[in-house]
Amino acid sequence: MVHRRLGIPERFPVVLLLLFSPFLPHFLHAQSSLLIENSPAGISSQVDQFCSTFRERRRDKTAMERLRGSFLLPDPDAWFNGHFEPDDAKRLASEYTEWSKGFMDEWLKAMAEVGIKRMTASPVPLPPSSLSRFANAPALKGAAEFQVSRLCLLARGNRGSCFSVVLVYEGGSFRIVGFRGFPFWAKPRVLEINQQGIDTQIRRVSVPAIPYPSLAVQTGISGVVEMTGLLDVGGSIGNLTILSGHPLLVQSALDSVRLVQLQPVVVEQEPVLVVLKIKVSFVRFQEPTVTFAPVN
Repeated sequence: MVHRRLGIPERFPVVLLLLFSPFLPHFLHAQSSLLIENSPAGISSQVDQFCSTFRERRRDKTAMERLRGSFLLPDPDAWFNGHFEPDDAKRLASEYTEWSKGFMDEWLKAMAEVGIKRMTASPVPLPPSSLSRFANAPALKGAAEFQVSRLCLLARGNRGSCFSVVLVYEGGSFRIVGFRGFPFWAKPRVLEINQQGIDTQIRRVSVPAIPYPSLAVQTGISGVVEMTGLLDVGGSIGNLTILSGHPLLVQSALDSVRLVQLQPVVVEQEPVLVVLKIKVSFVRFQEPTVTFAPVN
C-alpha cells in the first residue's frame, strides 16, 4: 500500500478525517454555492443559500464577507471590458465597486432589521426587447443576458419588504448589477402621468391582508394612511413616503404595502417606473383596504 511505503500509519487518513470533520459542512457549503444553474430555479437556490448563511453565521466576519461576494461580479474590470467600449468600461467598473458596496450594505441591513426568517425569489416576466435597451445608458458592445427577479424578505407576522434586482450569470453564480429592474448605469423613465393614461395597466398580483393594529381597535381609532411610492419594474413598491395618517395605523400600512406586488408597467416595450399615490383605509369592524393610483 502507498501509505506503508511512505511510512504513514494505516489509520492516519481516518485521524485526518476526524480532525477536519467539523469543517466539512462549511467546505461542502462553499462548494455547493458554485453549483448554481442558470435558471429561475438556480436563482432561488442561490437566494436560499444566502438567507441560510445570514441566519446561521451573521456573527462570522469571514462568512459575511463571502456572503457579500456571492452576488457580486468577481472581476468587474473583465466583465465591463467584455460588454462596453474601453472608456465606458473603465468608468463603469469603478462605479460598480462603489454602487455594489452600498447596495449590499442596505440589503444586509434590511435583512437584520426585519429579523428575516426566509427570503424568496421570483422571476419578473418582461418583453424580451425591454432588457436590451435602456434610456440614457452607454451602449452594450456585446450580447448580455439580463434577468430581473423580485426578492422578498419575510419575517413573522406581516413584516418584510420586497425589491427587484437585475442579475447576470457569471462565474457559476448570479451577480447583481442593478436595482428596481434597471442596471445601475441606466437612468429609467419615471412616469408621473394622469390616471387616464395608465390606470388600465395597474393590476394587482398579490396584496397581503392588512392587519388592524390591536391598540387602534381597542381605542376606537380609524382613518386613512396616505403615502407615495415608486412602482418598480419588478412590481414592488419602494421609496415610500408618508403624507398623512394616525401614528397607530402608519406602521401596519407601511409593512403591508412593502409586500404588495403589482404588474410591472411597460410602455412601448420599455419598462418604466411609476410614481403612485397609495391610500390604506382602516374602518372599524371592517377589513382594512388599499388603493393605488398614478400621481397626476
